[in-house]
Amino acid sequence: MSKLQQEALDRGINLFNEQRFFEAHEEWEQEWRMMREGEDKTFFQGLIFAAASFLHYTRRECAGAKELLSRSLSSLRAGMDLHPDISVGQLMEDLTRMKTPFEACGFDLQERSL
Repeated sequence: MSKLQQEALDRGINLFNEQRFFEAHEEWEQEWRMMREGEDKTFFQGLIFAAASFLHYTRRECAGAKELLSRSLSSLRAGMDLHPDISVGQLMEDLTRMKTPFEACGFDLQERSL
């Protein structure tokens, strides 16, 4: 991962942890668009999907939130071994736990962090 990619990853993580999901999505997507195909691009896409799923959820767009959450989990698996400094496994567990509230449209958004 290049230094610029790492910086974009870190900025996006900070934005996500502040529940600034749109901004996190935009930060990661900007870098993702310039990446070559491969596991890191897939991992970034998983982060983008995660941020987008929470954004949809906060807008009470449950169907979109649920679909993007599922796509996020599939894509994040690519980063399990690539980013040991990020709790990817914990993030995936947290996202998996959000499936039920997203499906129920319960709108109980608790703090989530990477």
